[in-house]
Amino acid sequence: MWSCAEPRCRRRSGVLRPGERLVIGGLYRCVRNPVYVALLTVIAGQALLLGRLGLLLYPAVFWLFAAAFVRCREEPVLVRRFGAESERYGRAVPAWVPRAAAVAPAA
Repeated sequence: MWSCAEPRCRRRSGVLRPGERLVIGGLYRCVRNPVYVALLTVIAGQALLLGRLGLLLYPAVFWLFAAAFVRCREEPVLVRRFGAESERYGRAVPAWVPRAAAVAPAA
């Protein structure tokens, strides 16, 4: 949803359409998968807040599935759609551990 704050986000009849450009601004400058990272953080935080370390198994399992989906489905689609720009972005920005300082991929 962060990409909807970007001016390039397009809506038609209330349905999001794929953009014509790769979104690499905002949170996407710090980490490639900010939505998955946020969800993992919330799930792990709830486990810690409840004091039930056994619940940390859930974010670990979720990460395994999310990482497999991103690697096998999302990344190949982005490379096919955006080519070299997506590959440069993938090399410049980490997938799962956000950087404190935003990094702009080289053009």
